[in-house]
Amino acid sequence: MKKRTARLEFEYMTHIENLKDILERGILSHNEVEKQGLKPLKISDPQIVGNRNDIKTPSGNSLWDYANVYFRARNAMLYRIVRNFKHSDIVIITVLPTITKLPNTFITNGNAASGSTQFFETPKLKEVLNSLKPEIEWEWWKKGDGSISKMMAECLVKDKIPTDHLKAIYVSNHETKEKIERKYESLLTSLDIQVISDPDLFYQSSTRSQINENFDIVDGDMIFSGMQTLTISVNTEGHMGKGLASRVRYQFPDVYVYYEDLCKKRILKMGQPNLFTRGENLIDAPNSVNNKEELTWFLLFPTKNNFRFKSDLKGIEKGLIWLKKNYLRLGIKSIALPALGCGLGWLSWKDVGPIMAKHLNEFKIPVRIYLPREKKIDDKYLTKEFLLGSQT
Repeated sequence: MKKRTARLEFEYMTHIENLKDILERGILSHNEVEKQGLKPLKISDPQIVGNRNDIKTPSGNSLWDYANVYFRARNAMLYRIVRNFKHSDIVIITVLPTITKLPNTFITNGNAASGSTQFFETPKLKEVLNSLKPEIEWEWWKKGDGSISKMMAECLVKDKIPTDHLKAIYVSNHETKEKIERKYESLLTSLDIQVISDPDLFYQSSTRSQINENFDIVDGDMIFSGMQTLTISVNTEGHMGKGLASRVRYQFPDVYVYYEDLCKKRILKMGQPNLFTRGENLIDAPNSVNNKEELTWFLLFPTKNNFRFKSDLKGIEKGLIWLKKNYLRLGIKSIALPALGCGLGWLSWKDVGPIMAKHLNEFKIPVRIYLPREKKIDDKYLTKEFLLGSQT
């Protein structure tokens, strides 16, 4: 997953139809919106917004008196929003850290509406930011441990955030970017605001190659793929020290405990992946492929024995053959895989890609390969012709 270093910057999510008012008036507090008679298209839960009216800042004002922006908009709230709206209807506006110099501004160490959240004056900004690691750096959360609230830490600005503090507008695709640039060209130019397409920010995978109707290869964050089963590259020694495996160790400790036990008992072997059918959903939100009642499973896929060595290409193919023979029997209904052995495994996609495609192309369920983030793969190595060769 892409690591976003903790920094002094803020983000605001809104519906695309609200852009004109924001570019002309700034980001307004709830009460300012009411005073000016505006009718924005709302994306937040009305009950949650209503509860904020009863919460006071240290100055005695209601949260409705503040324009609120997040340290990171890519949080649990956005995850739910992009499943209730079209991705192209949501925009994220980045806001300069200069807002912390505005009068009557506060920062929080969690969702301002949460009972455990503390309010701080802005000189404490760096201290609060550092306390929110790793939730902000790795942009993850887990139900029940308080990380959801931490990911939604806020900066609260009295009444409004003026337009000269707005930095950029992020959207989920190039078509939306071009639409905004055409419609608001003069406003964007006068405010010196860029429009940037970043599908990953909106939990969107960017398709690089469509192999068949069930099988594609994408750039994106595999954890948020929405697939029933997530594949984790591992060694057989019990080390989850780097990359995606390290993230799983931290974010899903139950998976790590299961994996460590397999290794201690010498059950996990090259060529024999092991399926962990964990007992809860990955996140408290419906998956994009599965029924919301289905659980998220993890396939522990050995790519090497010793974690210090290069991944074993022959062992990876044996594991793929095993998976092809057993996925239906195991009840796997959809599966996401990384580029096995690439990235931190030091194998080349030119070698791994055709082997993965050869076997996964025969699956009768949705299959998605997530390309490594360490280096962009040349498109010529992602074509159906290259990956399947004589099979096409």
